[in-house]
Amino acid sequence: KVIGISQDITIRKQLENNINELNINLEQKVQERTEELEQKNAEIELLLRELHHRVKNNLMVSASLLSLQSNENSNTEVVQALKTASQRIKTIGLLHKVLLGTEKSNNLSTIKYFEMLFASIIEATGRNVNVEVNANFDFISLDKLTHLGLIINELCMNSMKYAFANGEDGQIVFEMKSLKNSIEITYNDGSNLKNRKNAKSKDTGLGSFLIQGLIYEQLDGTLSYEIDSNNILIKIPK
Repeated sequence: KVIGISQDITIRKQLENNINELNINLEQKVQERTEELEQKNAEIELLLRELHHRVKNNLMVSASLLSLQSNENSNTEVVQALKTASQRIKTIGLLHKVLLGTEKSNNLSTIKYFEMLFASIIEATGRNVNVEVNANFDFISLDKLTHLGLIINELCMNSMKYAFANGEDGQIVFEMKSLKNSIEITYNDGSNLKNRKNAKSKDTGLGSFLIQGLIYEQLDGTLSYEIDSNNILIKIPK
């Protein structure tokens, strides 16, 4: 009996040692694989940063060329068109600039981007306008943010052109709310929207077509004008 018990203990010990050895080997393989994946992720992030850097530089060069061209033209409409095109390109370039300063490319601060966008437009137009940016969330997909950036660029440029045309001080309130199934964006520059009730059907400018195309076709959203509150309301699905 003693011999039998001793053999059982020996076998059990051997099994325990084998299991422990398997666990150690498994842990080592998991650790090695984790390190490999982390290294590959770091390499991908580095490549993405380099890509954003090159795209940003190319866009800024394009915007600068348009600005230079506008300075050499005496036609007011042509000058305005070139400046508007330059600002649109800068809006996209700014997104890549913000991405360069972000540790992770999928962790871009929405609030930071829009604050920088408004500041860029106000500085370019020389207006004295205060902008209030509010949001109950701070991250959104890069694809949606690119489209929203172009939309807000058009709205802000319109504000500079019409709401603050005479250079008077003003304020823009920009709010984003994350709801259950959608994102709600509210834009208000203090101007009276009563005359814009049918703007969607009457506007024929490129900016208006760009706004509507991005909202309806690219973001599958809706655009409305709240006459009582003078809010421009945009809703897009998450």
